[in-house]
Amino acid sequence: MPSTGAAIDVVGVVTLTLALLLCLAGAFCVAYVLYFHHKVGKERRLVLRDFDSPWVVRIVLVGFSISWGLCELLRLPLLRRKGWLLHGLDFAWQANLCRFHVVSSIGFWEAGFFLTALFLVHWSLHSRPYFSRILNCRALTISVISCLPLFLLQLLVVVTSSSFQFQKAYNETNEGYGGILPSYFTRSFVEADNETDGHLALCTYPFFSVLLLALFGLVFVVLFCYLGLRMLHLAINRQLRTRIYVLLLVVGVFLPVHVLFLGISVRSKPGKPVHEILRFIGFLTLLLCTLVGEWILVVLPIGDALAVHFLFENRLQSYGTSPLETLGSSMAVFSSDDEVAPQVARQSFLGSHISSSEIDSELSNKEFALTFGRKLLPRV
Repeated sequence: MPSTGAAIDVVGVVTLTLALLLCLAGAFCVAYVLYFHHKVGKERRLVLRDFDSPWVVRIVLVGFSISWGLCELLRLPLLRRKGWLLHGLDFAWQANLCRFHVVSSIGFWEAGFFLTALFLVHWSLHSRPYFSRILNCRALTISVISCLPLFLLQLLVVVTSSSFQFQKAYNETNEGYGGILPSYFTRSFVEADNETDGHLALCTYPFFSVLLLALFGLVFVVLFCYLGLRMLHLAINRQLRTRIYVLLLVVGVFLPVHVLFLGISVRSKPGKPVHEILRFIGFLTLLLCTLVGEWILVVLPIGDALAVHFLFENRLQSYGTSPLETLGSSMAVFSSDDEVAPQVARQSFLGSHISSSEIDSELSNKEFALTFGRKLLPRV
């Protein structure tokens, strides 16, 4: 491997570690979603049904992030070195892995994650947010189908490359459609020879692939910011607004930065410290997007729902009222009817000898807003 130094090895080890940590975080999110879904179903917590209804979509969101993290490992030069996982593959198979990485990583997994996140945000604005099994399957189908245009375009870039088929030797001069364009416009890997590691194929991104990703990112950021601004008008407290601002900031800044550094990296040669550092920064920015997205769109809504539910249950038990009866009567608090919910909620709690002002005060302290789990409640 040319010019392999300690910096490249460090970048590879850090990338490997962060990708594995992302997988662990994703496994925790999936377990949390399944725990909440099991709790709602087993204990028949109808009050929380709306907040649990998109559980399949949340798992799909996490699955996209885990798959992206694992796919990023395929491009690491570290894994192609002697003694590592991919060293035993011949040059052709290593080249095919690079092609697969380009098509799947930025053509499917990244796009799938962001489109699923967009779907969750859009769903939270609906007045009737309950998801049936059919709607969950439909949401999953829509997310996958929405990824197909970018996926097929990325596949077209890789397949139409002049180096897609080579018999005995790879010649980089055939890239760029036979020299019509610079080679970095179409190449998804470069050839490298080293006495220690042998004949290697080192991954890079075709410039055309980065341009397609930039076009997708532009459209996505505009739509996401539009929906985020709509959500700000429905936010009922400062904490909710802070979450929305953080989500908009992370997506609106880090996604363009991710594309920018990938675009800059195509001019440098894989295996060089500059190239690996640029790729690592691009990887790190998208990693932050996925982690923040999972935290705000998956973990916090479930945590808010459980906190508010236990708050109601404990308060009602302390006043000697059956939790099931009063929770059944107070479902209007979680209702999608903006006008009926506050009135019925007050009547239910007054019937249980709990003052409306006391409930409102306690809910305010608990930040009663189940973020992105359903439509946000109006101000009372």
